[in-house]
Amino acid sequence: MADELVPSPAIEAFRAIISFLRSIPYMRIARAASVPLQLAAIPLGYLLEVLLVIFAPAIFIVKALLGMTHWIYSFLAGLKPLYSFLSAAAGVGILAGIILGIASVVITSYLGMQDGQGPIKEEDAFEKSYAAALRRNSTASSSFTGESSSDAEWQQWAEATATAALASPRRRLPPGLLSQTIHEEDDDDSEY
Repeated sequence: MADELVPSPAIEAFRAIISFLRSIPYMRIARAASVPLQLAAIPLGYLLEVLLVIFAPAIFIVKALLGMTHWIYSFLAGLKPLYSFLSAAAGVGILAGIILGIASVVITSYLGMQDGQGPIKEEDAFEKSYAAALRRNSTASSSFTGESSSDAEWQQWAEATATAALASPRRRLPPGLLSQTIHEEDDDDSEY
């Protein structure tokens, strides 16, 4: 029997610790420790109920506010498809507006349909010459003639208009398609 296995001292020590831990009466210790806690729980329960009654309005208001914020959050979360669709539509609208603006500028400049500055410059020049003529002649005509200032102004305006009509060449036609547009008047006797 020399072949008999001798247990190692480490295993024997482990077995001794396990058997000691098994022998401890845990249930008795737990019952003994819970008795003071049970005795303290009775008045603490009454105190908790009194505090709940006292703070019930505040608790109700907090629950109502939390409920409203939850409702608002769930409402906005439910609208996610709508505002994602609207944001995509706004992006498409902005892009389409930019493309149409660029296309309009390109087409009108290619066809020569933009507003010409020629007639506007002639009108500005006429207005400037008329204003200058009024300023120059206002003092001279009133001092030489006994006419009222309004008659002198009308006379100066008529002279300036006649001078401008003789001096300025015939008005230039606007460039491009605007000069080729035929403007027809509506007939009153037509049905449509």
